[in-house]
Amino acid sequence: MTSDRTAAMMVTKEPAGKSALVPTLTITPADALIDVPRQIRVEHVEPGQTVEITALTRRSGVLWQAQAAYTAGDDGVVDLTRDAPVSGDYK
Repeated sequence: MTSDRTAAMMVTKEPAGKSALVPTLTITPADALIDVPRQIRVEHVEPGQTVEITALTRRSGVLWQAQAAYTAGDDGVVDLTRDAPVSGDYK
């Protein structure tokens, strides 16, 4: 079976007057079978920023996609095991 996996992140709606940080996307484990849970975190963003995360995978020729937007916590982190999305969809 062949598969292509992609994860992307976009930080939007930067609060006015804030210094620009360099966001870091971490996915652990980076590569595993589809039924293995992953920890997905975005660090080094301003508290209150909106972060969009998109995941794509192709399975048996079919493209699966999920997208969700999150609001960074007071710690400047979005942790998908902790934070609920504010919007999103999947196809």
